[in-house]
Amino acid sequence: FKCGASKHSYPLVLPITCVSFTVGKQVDKAAFLNNWKSLVAEEQTKQTTVTSSDGKTLATIRDLFTSAKKLGLTIVEGIDTNPAASLTCTGLFETKTIKVGCMIRVDSMGGSNFRVTVRTGSGLLSNALCRTLVNLIKARIQLLKHLS
Repeated sequence: FKCGASKHSYPLVLPITCVSFTVGKQVDKAAFLNNWKSLVAEEQTKQTTVTSSDGKTLATIRDLFTSAKKLGLTIVEGIDTNPAASLTCTGLFETKTIKVGCMIRVDSMGGSNFRVTVRTGSGLLSNALCRTLVNLIKARIQLLKHLS
């Protein structure tokens, strides 16, 4: 675009969603549990279920959430006693003026059903992040189905 006599160009990777502003954040088990338990207001927690029609496992979702080339969230060590059935990770939603910690759990509910739970200090962010993660899981599962 042009502003006055100057030309400006800003390359953007689209689509831009709330996960575009989220980076992994390392926390220990005690800090995670303390923060998880403190975010109890209804608007701070968003939970929904995703069903995979092709029987993919939690490993697929773990790769999507934690790979540096994808979402880059950080796994919280010591929370999940059965890593094949659940995934706990954290991130930091960060803009120039806002920093909000994000805590995410994905639990296998048997078969190809998964429960995604997001807790943040902002109800708006919890809803947006959960909706985006669920859509990414669905898209990833569908993509893998076509590649198999």
